[in-house]
Amino acid sequence: MKIALTILVIVLAALTCGCTSTAPSAAPVATTMTAADAACPDLVGLWTGTSTGHINTKGWVDAGTPSFDITDQRGLAFTGTKQYTDLDGVTRTEEFSGVITKHGGIYIAEKETGVIIGDLTGADTMELVYIDDGNKAKAFIYLLERK
Repeated sequence: MKIALTILVIVLAALTCGCTSTAPSAAPVATTMTAADAACPDLVGLWTGTSTGHINTKGWVDAGTPSFDITDQRGLAFTGTKQYTDLDGVTRTEEFSGVITKHGGIYIAEKETGVIIGDLTGADTMELVYIDDGNKAKAFIYLLERK
């Protein structure tokens, strides 16, 4: 009786573990996602809006009307320039490189310093957050519309 019960337990354990399943007939094929697969939105254009934030050494800042000019896009990657007026009233231009995920997440690396992370919130709107760490830490939020 004990032997029959032990065999029954082993058989049931094998069935529930999938030990009796067959191996797949072929290995999965690796695929590369293309821009078409990702339903990539076109970001090329001039994006302008508002910005507000805080600079560790200066305090609260209303950063005026920044603009992001996305001049070229290839699939999920894009490039362009950001233009803004600094606290001394000087207009500055910075180059950037960026990517957009298939779910609308935006990641931008600026040429000089800083990282921008955000989301495409509509066909012609985006929300971006600028972060720069260190002794002159800064954090800004940009609410942008395509013009």
